[in-house]
Amino acid sequence: MDFESSPPPPPPREPGRARQRIQQRRQERGQTPVARESRRKRAATQLAPTGGVKLPKFTVTRSQLLPFSIVGAVLFIAVVVFVLGRVRNDAPELLPNALWIGENWTQETHTDEDVAALAERLRSRQIGTVYAWMSWLQADLTWNNADRFDRVRAFSAQLKAAYPGVQLLAWIAVPLDAGQGYRIDSPDVQTQVAQLSSSAVQDYGFDGIFLDVPILTDDDNFLALLRRVRASIGETDILAAAVLPDLHPSDESVPASPQIAPGTEWTLEFKQSVVLLLDQIAIMAFYSSLTEASDYSVWTAYQVNAYIAAIEALGADMPTTLIVAMPTLDADPRGHDPAVENIASAAAGMRQAMQDVGELATFVRGAGIYADYTTDEEEWRQFESTWLR
Repeated sequence: MDFESSPPPPPPREPGRARQRIQQRRQERGQTPVARESRRKRAATQLAPTGGVKLPKFTVTRSQLLPFSIVGAVLFIAVVVFVLGRVRNDAPELLPNALWIGENWTQETHTDEDVAALAERLRSRQIGTVYAWMSWLQADLTWNNADRFDRVRAFSAQLKAAYPGVQLLAWIAVPLDAGQGYRIDSPDVQTQVAQLSSSAVQDYGFDGIFLDVPILTDDDNFLALLRRVRASIGETDILAAAVLPDLHPSDESVPASPQIAPGTEWTLEFKQSVVLLLDQIAIMAFYSSLTEASDYSVWTAYQVNAYIAAIEALGADMPTTLIVAMPTLDADPRGHDPAVENIASAAAGMRQAMQDVGELATFVRGAGIYADYTTDEEEWRQFESTWLR
């Protein structure tokens, strides 16, 4: 993620219609696409007999009719309750946590056994959402490694077969400038992103889109891009996005690095505008440039609380949920120290935030490991001991 490019001043914000679509999305979307489809198929199969059965004729007098009616009604109700209970209980439950996986999975060939082993690891770590790498938009507005998209489709099918309850989102990255200046305001850029997003859900088997666009401060062009993508995929497929943290919050009680300019943050109004357009927000809570793990935990708790406050102010029935990224990256002089920013310190910050907000903690769906290709076995043990415990 590129933290160095900053967009030009945004144009005046136009009121959107996102609020009007939220109730529709809430009503039409079930737990997972496979849950919706399986419920329809099972209900049709279990409630409608296949083939005909000829029954012998019975003669029933009026005096015998009432007892038969009562017994028949009781039996019918019992059967319906049993069938509906089976349909409800069979729907897969979406596990709370998330994982970013890279091209080593999506753009390489794997055996079914390899993917089944991956699926088992996901389930054992309570990971229900996978942000699976698809591509990034190059300077010439073509998609990197587009010739490997058939492998992406194959991986999607394999993982869905091995893990039917998974929520699989296409991870699509859009660098702000790609070396040629700020470009998120370009209609051509927005069109390319919208078209690939539509193709990802229609042709490649994804349940939705995860957009990775590193916006540092309020930018209405980002909102316009989200609207284009939402229009391209429809109201019922998942739209998620990475959001950068408030790197240097205006709140002086929050630890912040002097290396980052004060006020490098999104306003509450802009956060809410993004919330209204998304089903899921992944807070990329790292690159703080802090030097103490305890300060990083406080900083992470602030990031979580800031988004919970933004969502709660829009109404307690908002369907948007939060994933908080836990970094497992190597050291980076631009602002990431793994001795400070790691799974344990991120988990401490998340737990503090959830304790602070009480019942509103339900807006936090889980933690996300960023990323599979940088996480070693010791870090997975740390995840299990500090977060899954």
